[in-house]
Amino acid sequence: MDVVRQMGEIVEPTAQHWAELRAAYVGEAQEVFYILPMLNSPGFLARVANWDSYLRQRTFDIQSIRQAQIADGTYLLNTANLENAPTDIFAITQFVSCCMLFNGLIVPMGKYTQEEFITEALEAVLPKDPLEEGAYHLAYVKLHYANVFRTMQILKLLGIIDYDVSRTLQLALGAASAVEDFFYLHAQPEIIHLGGENSVAFRFHYATPRHMIAVDNDPVNADTYAELSEKHPGQFKGIIGDSIETISALSGQNKAKELERRNMVTALRIEPSMIPDPKAFLLALASVIDNSADLIITVGGGDDVHEFIARQQRMAEIHSLLQACKLNPVRLMIYEGENPEEQRARPIFGNVTYGTHEVIYCKLQRYKLQKHLR
Repeated sequence: MDVVRQMGEIVEPTAQHWAELRAAYVGEAQEVFYILPMLNSPGFLARVANWDSYLRQRTFDIQSIRQAQIADGTYLLNTANLENAPTDIFAITQFVSCCMLFNGLIVPMGKYTQEEFITEALEAVLPKDPLEEGAYHLAYVKLHYANVFRTMQILKLLGIIDYDVSRTLQLALGAASAVEDFFYLHAQPEIIHLGGENSVAFRFHYATPRHMIAVDNDPVNADTYAELSEKHPGQFKGIIGDSIETISALSGQNKAKELERRNMVTALRIEPSMIPDPKAFLLALASVIDNSADLIITVGGGDDVHEFIARQQRMAEIHSLLQACKLNPVRLMIYEGENPEEQRARPIFGNVTYGTHEVIYCKLQRYKLQKHLR
């Protein structure tokens, strides 16, 4: 039976669920259509053909944005006001998310009306038979996969993070099924110019970390963890349990030299209850990370504005603690609006159901966490 989670309840998808899902895909396709003229910009396709090389050659440095913020100690980046950022950052981010969401789509340059493009894009991704077993779930989770992929690309395009996935030892907390963290977070976009056809193809390639430990407290993920462990032996380990308790157990394995220390920690779309005590959380991380580690924490909009405000407050607490540790964290607010109601409803990318509203990135240093938090 195809199901959907609504306000914590499991229900069968209705016609309204399908309409909302289709509207989300239409919104994504519209955003891509608006920026299609970029494909005709001189040299654009040549520059992005090798994505890694493109990222390395970008001259934009996050410090140029940070500098004004450091003066007043906020270290906050509101994406609605990135006046010093190149105007193409968010357009390119949307392009690369298209590689994931509309994987395999081929676009004849300059030959589509908006309606034609949206129709073509949706036909490429939405199921032909909505009644097919699992059809709704597959289409729904793909929006989440694309959003996770897009979040990492924003960090890369802003110059905030640079890492080698083949050397990444990741701890994924609140990982749910772990599919997003393991397969999609590190994936690589590919925008290909088909010169003979004067078309552009959008594709992506999976990339997985050298090793991942995924932690989640929901037993429903146990079977998925077992399957991933079996298919990726020596590369994936899944643990059902509380994050703090699991970190404590992993710390013991570190001390016994049974486990390599982590150089990346992710906690995607967290709920405040997952990190009830931010100070204890960060101090616990110090016991399992290497000398340094990339930390990425994100939140969505929650089920209502009260949940969203609670998420904003928790991110502010974590950000403040990291500042106190002299770690120069970045808190990226990917929404517009003057108040929480508007901000929740207006993420820059996607919608309130699956969009990422805030990101904290920090290059953790173990000795600083232990020095300032003990």
